[in-house]
Amino acid sequence: MSYGSFVNDLTCPSCGNSIHPEDGVLEYLSRIDIEEAPLHPLSIGGYCLNGTIEVPLGRTREEGIIQQISTSVSSNGEEVHSSTTGIPLRAGIARVWDSEGRDQDQMLGEQIQPRMGPAVVLDDEVIADVDVITEDDGTNKIAFLTSNRAGVLDEDVIFGYHLSLYCPTFQGPPWTELLREGVKAIYDGNPRTAYPSFITAFDNFLLRQLFRTAKAQDESKEDFNDLIDGLRGWRNYVKEGLEEYTGERLTLSNHTVYENFRKVRKRRNVELVHVSYDDDIPEISPDEATNDFKDVLRAMLEIYSICLDKRQEISEVE
Repeated sequence: MSYGSFVNDLTCPSCGNSIHPEDGVLEYLSRIDIEEAPLHPLSIGGYCLNGTIEVPLGRTREEGIIQQISTSVSSNGEEVHSSTTGIPLRAGIARVWDSEGRDQDQMLGEQIQPRMGPAVVLDDEVIADVDVITEDDGTNKIAFLTSNRAGVLDEDVIFGYHLSLYCPTFQGPPWTELLREGVKAIYDGNPRTAYPSFITAFDNFLLRQLFRTAKAQDESKEDFNDLIDGLRGWRNYVKEGLEEYTGERLTLSNHTVYENFRKVRKRRNVELVHVSYDDDIPEISPDEATNDFKDVLRAMLEIYSICLDKRQEISEVE
C-alpha cells in the first residue's frame, strides 16, 4: 500500500485543518525530549515497549509480536458482536539491558538506556541478548537468548528489553523509514552507515514540507518544481525556498540548529562519502552518531514548525 502523501480530504475533526498521517509522528516528536528521541517510535502507528523477561539459562525464548485490536458493535446499549484482530508487527530495534534480576514491577519509574550488543547481567555471570527473527510470511519474532559463563543451566534469569515496533502493512513517508534505518544502524554497531540514511531523510522531509506549504497556497506542482530546480541544493532550499513559502529562513529562525545540521552534513560528505585517496575512514562512536541524529531531527522539527505555522495561518484566513 502506498503512502497517501498529498491528499486533500484529510481534516482534523476538532479544528478542521487539513492533516496528514505523518503529522502525528511530527507532533509526537515535537513534544518529547530530543535527548530521548532514539528510544521513541519513528513510524506512523509505531510504538516502543520496555519490559523484563524471564528466560532459562542456556535457552532461547521466542515471542511473537502481534498488536491485538478489539472491536465491538452495540445496539440499544447491548453488545451484539465483538471481535479481536491480531495485526503483525515488526521490530525496528531490539535491545537488552541489565535489570539486575528485578522484574517489571520493581523497575517502575527507572530510566531505561538500552545498549548495543549483548548485555552482561547478574554480576557479570550471564550474557543476555535479543535477536529479530523474520518468518517466511515477513512477520517477526523476538528471540531472547542467554548463556552462563560458569556453565550452570539449572536456573532462570530476568533481564530487561527495549523494542521499537511498527506495522509493516502501513507504508509511511520515506523520511520515517530512513530515520528508523539510521537509528537501527547505530544500535547494530554500524554508526557510520547511519549517516546516508539521516541526510536522505532530511532532504526528503524538507522537500515534502515545502511542497505541502506551496500546495496550501494553491501553487501547482509544475511551478513548485521549477522553483526547486532553480534553487539547486539544500542550503538554498532552507533559505530562499523556505522564505518563498513561509517568509522565514532556517538560518534566521534558528541559526544554531542550522549550523549544527550543516556540520553533520559536512561530516557525512567529507569524512564518509568523499574520502581522499590517502585518508582513512575515521571511526565514529555510537554516541557521536546518536548526537548527530538528534541534530538532524532538531533541524527537521524546526522546519516543520515554520511550515506548519504558515499552513495554519492560511487555513485560518480561508
